[in-house]
Amino acid sequence: MYYSHVAFNITKGMQVDLRDLRINREALSNVPDYALGPTLAALKQVRHLEQAQLLRPGLYYLVLIDLAGSTASSANIGVEENVKRIEQFVRFTIEALGRTSLSNAAHFVKEIGDATLFLFSSFSDVLQWRGKAEQAFADYNKVARAESLPADYRMAGKVIVHLGEVLFSEARNPIALAVNQLFKVEKNFSGGELARIIHDHRAQKRSGHSQVLVF
Repeated sequence: MYYSHVAFNITKGMQVDLRDLRINREALSNVPDYALGPTLAALKQVRHLEQAQLLRPGLYYLVLIDLAGSTASSANIGVEENVKRIEQFVRFTIEALGRTSLSNAAHFVKEIGDATLFLFSSFSDVLQWRGKAEQAFADYNKVARAESLPADYRMAGKVIVHLGEVLFSEARNPIALAVNQLFKVEKNFSGGELARIIHDHRAQKRSGHSQVLVF
């Protein structure tokens, strides 16, 4: 069986997706409940990209950019205003990809709550895209200050980059592991920061446990 009800509120649709992806809820233990549905949709989108042969075997940079301070801002400016802020943040991150002069393949995968998920083949493209997104946030914040809006309206994104395999196989689902690690690590960083995760396969072989390096 590929799913579990223990301590989690899983809808029937999510149960179907978990079975389809051949994972259980514990495989995404660091993904908050509100983000589980979109996360499963993101995993299915990556599988679709693979089936369409838009992804080839190899290493990819899986990138999560998260809107910093979203929960606190929602409490201070109200849910409706914060939803508008999140929607604008997501647009900025996607539009930044369109303004990036890519040297290799890159894909917007899915928005997940107050974050967006991307796949890149080149780290230099990640850095260029991040710079475009940061400029959009800075321009938005400049207008917010000029209009004397509270600080909670301002935007800052924390970027977590996972280097590793993302393709599916009959036996493994490395993309699920990568996404789970992204959500685990992002809690330790603040807006404007960038972190990189590398799966240490050699350490895993030595210890028998999953090992990641964060820097």
